[in-house]
Amino acid sequence: MRKSHKEELFSAAFRLFILHGYDGVSFSDIEKATGMSRGAIFHYVNTKQDLFRQVVEMFVINKQSIDMKIKYGKDPSLRDFIGAYTQGVKRTMKEVRQIIGEDVSLAAGSRAYLNIIQQVATLVPDLFKLYQQCMDREQQVWQQVITRAIERKEIQPEIDVELLAQTFIALFYGRAYRDSLSTGLDADLLKRQMLQLYEVITFKNKAQIHGMSEDNYTEKIQLQEIDLLVSEDRVRDINVLLEDLTIMRGAEFIRQLKEITNHPSFYLIKDETGIYITGGEKGEDYDNLLNAARKAVEHGYRVFILPNPKGFRTADYIFERKGVFKMFDLKTILGKASAGTRLKESIGQTNHVILNLATNYDPRMLAKDVRDYFEANKQAREVLIMKGNRQLSVSRRFVEGKDYIKMFIKRFLK
Repeated sequence: MRKSHKEELFSAAFRLFILHGYDGVSFSDIEKATGMSRGAIFHYVNTKQDLFRQVVEMFVINKQSIDMKIKYGKDPSLRDFIGAYTQGVKRTMKEVRQIIGEDVSLAAGSRAYLNIIQQVATLVPDLFKLYQQCMDREQQVWQQVITRAIERKEIQPEIDVELLAQTFIALFYGRAYRDSLSTGLDADLLKRQMLQLYEVITFKNKAQIHGMSEDNYTEKIQLQEIDLLVSEDRVRDINVLLEDLTIMRGAEFIRQLKEITNHPSFYLIKDETGIYITGGEKGEDYDNLLNAARKAVEHGYRVFILPNPKGFRTADYIFERKGVFKMFDLKTILGKASAGTRLKESIGQTNHVILNLATNYDPRMLAKDVRDYFEANKQAREVLIMKGNRQLSVSRRFVEGKDYIKMFIKRFLK
């Protein structure tokens, strides 16, 4: 069915506000995107702020309303409600993606969507109150479902209903924020995490922990004590440790790198020195990873080849030398004009990149590619260039220094 002029206007405006923010959109932009005249636009709205308000109410407030977002039967079990909730999240993401356009990455769209909500708080405070009311309603629905789950003995009776409802909601919003920094929200992973929490709090699980039948189980232990009993002495999954890195900075980030390199899943590769790997399948890039790792070992590094988890992007290595830990992404350069593109692919994974040159590369062009990468990624710290047995470490300070191109070529050809 063909959209009405109002729907076309609001869809186009939403895409523009998502991509460029409120201040980055003009009526001229809207006219160009819709093909509508200024007068035709004013038939539906009075000002740009009025347009922003109506668009946000339609595509953010209404779509985030739990009564609109999810479909569930009368008096659902908590497990069924979790399934309906995550399915609703997935459906809403699909609808929003269709409006924004497939040319915008899921991660970029997620970040922009969260940014729109933040702009609402500043630009339209009364509409933000409506958004907060939607959040209060979501809390209320979760509490109702959890209360019924306790009444039917689906989950443990001593649970703090309000706190558990907040925890489920925080799982969604925390997952949405963290995934917006990498690949975009993974609704399937969100479902698995919610169901994992569900399994911990079920009545059956708690009875089993204490070696009792469900009927005879009456002992009252706080929820956090159960979590302690379930997780005691368990080594944290290395993929979880890697995923946590996406929100860490500074000293906390370095401590996490150290914890990862001490993980018991790492073992020394047979017939290699100083190169460690975890179990599992070896990817198609394994030979390239191993080749670059050998070069790093020659320069005094211990190298940990990282696994490639599903659901989020991570780097390829952790390097350690003299107690200093760094996380690197590997880019092997085969073509004579591909370094710039490959460098930019690493943005969002790590701020240290290895360029393993498997071809002759014009040093002036390479210097410019590296400079462009530092300009595009304000968080970039280092590009480590490997050619044969030689290495050249390029820092931001070096790139921004005097006569950079000249000095780069001199060091590269040395």
